[in-house]
Amino acid sequence: MRRGMCVVGFVPGLPAVLAAADLAVAQGGLSTCLELTAACVSCLYVPLR
Repeated sequence: MRRGMCVVGFVPGLPAVLAAADLAVAQGGLSTCLELTAACVSCLYVPLR
């Protein structure tokens, strides 16, 4: 892990955290995808198996 990088599990108030992010790496859940798109945050989606 690099300095300034944060890996977390459940986050209360996730939309506000995502909106403040420079980049998100997330599983491709619908809500997360829509929140990242609405916040114009660059993202890398990792699909579930």
